[in-house]
Amino acid sequence: MSAFGSGLPHMKRSTIFKLIDGLSREAQLFMMAKATSEGARKAVSNFITYADTIRPHLTGQDLKQLGVEEGRFLGKCSKL
Repeated sequence: MSAFGSGLPHMKRSTIFKLIDGLSREAQLFMMAKATSEGARKAVSNFITYADTIRPHLTGQDLKQLGVEEGRFLGKCSKL
């Protein structure tokens, strides 16, 4: 936990999102409480505060209309 927690401030926000997004709110709060650095606590706190408000501007339907064919590439684009 401490190695993970100390590395959070140096990770990209998208990486932090992917790591924390699948956890329950209780697990997220536990991570924040057990974080060994202020930066790690701040990273988890920012996720909890802002994750529900962040949405991509383009949807899969938008990408299809732009000519992107359905398949793996479209799936990867939608997960970015």
